[in-house]
Amino acid sequence: GRPTLTSRQMAGLVTGSLISDIRRAWRPDWTWRGIADKGYSESRRPAVPSLLLELLSHQNVADMMCGLHPAFRQDVCRAIYKGILRYLAGPSAPVAPMPPSRVGLRFVGSDSVAVCWSATADTLEPTAVADRYFVYEGGREVCSTADTFAVVRQPLDGVVRNYRVVAVGPGGRSLPSESLSACLWNGGGGAPL
Repeated sequence: GRPTLTSRQMAGLVTGSLISDIRRAWRPDWTWRGIADKGYSESRRPAVPSLLLELLSHQNVADMMCGLHPAFRQDVCRAIYKGILRYLAGPSAPVAPMPPSRVGLRFVGSDSVAVCWSATADTLEPTAVADRYFVYEGGREVCSTADTFAVVRQPLDGVVRNYRVVAVGPGGRSLPSESLSACLWNGGGGAPL
C-alpha cells in the first residue's frame, strides 16, 4: 500500500553512498550505471522499502580487480549500511565506528592480561568516531574504557579465554575486533595462544 517512491528514495541514497565511497577510496573514474525502476517482484512485493543491487560485472576486469579485494568488499558493505542508515534516520545520522585494529595481548603480573588496540579511523565518514570501548571475554562484557587498553584479571585456572574489543560512539557499536586468546594457570605462568 506504500508508494514505490519510498524504495526509489532508499535506492538513491544507497547508490549515492556507494558511488561516493568507491570513487573516493578506490577508483575516481568508477562508472555509475544508473538506477532502473523496473517491476521486479522481489522489489515490488515486500511491505518494506527494498532494492535490488547489482554492483559488479564478472565480465569487466576492472570491476573484478576491485571486487575480489576484501577491503573493497568491506567498503562496499559499509557504504550500503550508510545509505540505509541515512534513509531511516536522516542525512545527518552519525555512523557506527570502525572495529578496533592492531589488537594485542600481553601478560601483566601473575594474574592479569592487558588488552591493547588502536582506534580505526574511517577516512570516508567523519561522523564514525569512537568515544568508548568495551572489552569482552567470550560473550561477556568485562570492562569499558575511553583508553585504548584495558587490564583484565584472569583466573589462574588453565582455561583459555578469548578477548574482543568493540568501539562505541554516537553512531552506535562497531563490529567486534579480531579475537585474541590467553590462558593462565597455577605455577606455570601464562601463554598467549
